Amino acid sequence: MADIHVLDRITPTQWRIAFHFPVAAAAANNAGILYRNVLAAAIAADLLQATQLPIGDGTAGTVSSVESAQLIAGERIERIVTVEAESGGATAAQMLAHVRQVYARTQTDVTADMTRRFAWFGGTFSAS
Repeated sequence: MADIHVLDRITPTQWRIAFHFPVAAAAANNAGILYRNVLAAAIAADLLQATQLPIGDGTAGTVSSVESAQLIAGERIERIVTVEAESGGATAAQMLAHVRQVYARTQTDVTADMTRRFAWFGGTFSAS
């Protein structure tokens, strides 16, 4: 299963790419709800889209049914990014190395965004 799905070229040096990141199984928010459950509930409530990619075999801009199920279950989270990558003189190996570096940096941002946005999601409390 792929973590990186190249979608299209926006400009001569920019590519739109879907990144899929794992969500830690034991990580919970301030309300004590596992982030995997938080994401699954947020997707079910239409607060978050599981994936922007169509279901297919996981190639050619699609996600596999297994990958889609993981995204819907909150086991993985998707982020569509624009990657600046000069293709003029870069080899395929250089391009892939650059995209992998962007993936690693983006994973930190996605985790921070998720924990900030859903810090208290699902909390239920008494008014008294």
